Amino acid sequence: MKKFISLSLAIVLFICIALCTPVIATVTHINATGEYTFDADSVFVFKAPDTGWYAINSYDNEDPFLKVEHSDGTSCEFDNIRNSMEFCGYIFLEEGEEINCKLGSYGNDEVINFVIKSVVEARIGVDYAVESGSYFYFTADHDDYYQLSSFNGFDPYADIQLPDDSFESFDDESDCEFFGETYIKKGETIFFSVNDYDGSDVNFRISCDCSEYPYMGIGIGVKYQNIPSGTQFTFKATVEGLYVFKSVSENDPYFEYTRNDMFTYSFDDVDYENNKLNFEVPVYLTPCEEICCFVGEKDGGGIDFSVSYRGTCEHKNKHWVDYKPATAFDSGIKTLVCKECSFIFEYKEVSQFKPVTPKASTMNTHGGVSVSWNKIDGASKYAVYRRASGDKTWVRIKTTTSTTYLDKTAKNSTTYYYSARAFNSAGDYSVYDSAKTSKIKYVQTPGLTKVQNTTSGIRVEWAKVSGATAYRVYRRVDGVDYWTCIVTTKSLKYVDTSVKSGTRYSYTVRAVNSGNSGYDTKGLCTERLSDPVMKSAVSGKTGIAVKWGEVKGAQNYYVYRKTANSGWVRLATVKGGNTVTYVDKTAKKGVTYTYTAKAIDGKSISAYSSTISCKDKY
Repeated sequence: MKKFISLSLAIVLFICIALCTPVIATVTHINATGEYTFDADSVFVFKAPDTGWYAINSYDNEDPFLKVEHSDGTSCEFDNIRNSMEFCGYIFLEEGEEINCKLGSYGNDEVINFVIKSVVEARIGVDYAVESGSYFYFTADHDDYYQLSSFNGFDPYADIQLPDDSFESFDDESDCEFFGETYIKKGETIFFSVNDYDGSDVNFRISCDCSEYPYMGIGIGVKYQNIPSGTQFTFKATVEGLYVFKSVSENDPYFEYTRNDMFTYSFDDVDYENNKLNFEVPVYLTPCEEICCFVGEKDGGGIDFSVSYRGTCEHKNKHWVDYKPATAFDSGIKTLVCKECSFIFEYKEVSQFKPVTPKASTMNTHGGVSVSWNKIDGASKYAVYRRASGDKTWVRIKTTTSTTYLDKTAKNSTTYYYSARAFNSAGDYSVYDSAKTSKIKYVQTPGLTKVQNTTSGIRVEWAKVSGATAYRVYRRVDGVDYWTCIVTTKSLKYVDTSVKSGTRYSYTVRAVNSGNSGYDTKGLCTERLSDPVMKSAVSGKTGIAVKWGEVKGAQNYYVYRKTANSGWVRLATVKGGNTVTYVDKTAKKGVTYTYTAKAIDGKSISAYSSTISCKDKY
């Protein structure tokens, strides 16, 4: 008996110890960068293979988070930062240093997908070609606006962590290439990843406005030394003549400039055998003409270059040869060479007729942005240009003989600038005038989905427009040419109770988002038909006689019947708006029936009427 008691106590004690002992989660050790998939609530230890920055970024999840604890006891947490679908953490580790990481999810994630990748330092002015999903950091060497832009891309985007730990994204704003800029102070660091929706490689560069060099003066022999690669500056000519930009660096520089006609000219430093050369770019400028310049260096080093003034040719307008257009898109830039002295003459040809710049105006319409401009005397055609907000490049989107154009490619909630140019039959065109551009935020027109009679009025419904803060509902009475706004609402439906039976109404809707969208000019139409009011149901020898009140505007009526054991069934169509009775000859003795009705006029139909019941006695 004592042995049995002792054994029982031992078993109880063992169970208590087992229940009180905490369950230790399995810890996985990771010693290399790569892609991983763990169960939610998993714990892992990452050991840095090298000294440097590392990115831990989730993907294809619902609402994950990551908690990190360093060996010194400090900790941090990374939460979802992109459409509630991922977290991204940047951590600096010494070689061999370990961090304890715990995964979790605020949503319904059963597993967490994430990558651990090394973060590479990026330098200004260097052209990068990297695989999608690469991570970088950049430290500013002076206070300035820095641009991150892609080129030769398919469908790239960049996610950026700013110095204040906030995030922003640069997506494909022009021809499937991203561009964006942000102000960074000297010594501050940003982290970013570059990706492509199609998985293709991403080409990008970092440049800066370089406010230290807003205007570079002119003068024979003026030299600029160790200018940072990626510097942009504005050059303004004081007198007419040929100006030469010439590099004297020993590395690999290149030069670009843009005239006020919005076209960019690039000059790389290689010959036909791909040997590295310094650039030497002659540009003929008129007095006070400005060009926007960009200097870069393939490896990101500093650039030495000079600006010199070569004057004008004394043989001007006498012996010119090698006449040719310098670029496409009817830019008007011509290149001539003097036969007498080999003077290079690059200039914008000026004709006797100079078209006037049209004044552009824009309006959101159903289907896109409507761009219009005034007619210019002597113009044979017009070119329409568009620039998305944040993009510094204008894109020609249409050449037309009309003075209007509907841009159907505009994206919802995107701000655009539009401009137009007039051309004559000789190819001369009007100058670009920034005061005659038009700015608009495109707001998509809501799609109308339903309009129908209800007991209280006419209900209209429409589809949601992303970014819309409200919707304006408009009504038009049949026979009236104008629309009237009847309500502004945040809902996706509205019941119009101020309607009269027998009157036909049309409805349309606009979305509001820093302005109005366009609207469907036809709208959806229905006739207001009030619910019929059931008057009586009397059992007779020929059946149950049902009667209801006449509805104004009705041409016919539907009569419905149900019993305690069956649902509503349409019993008959009673023709004639004045005929408001029907005898149910199929009623069976002893059965109680419930009746209702609807008023009809063509495709317009009322809601159900009130109901009335009767027991067949015969």
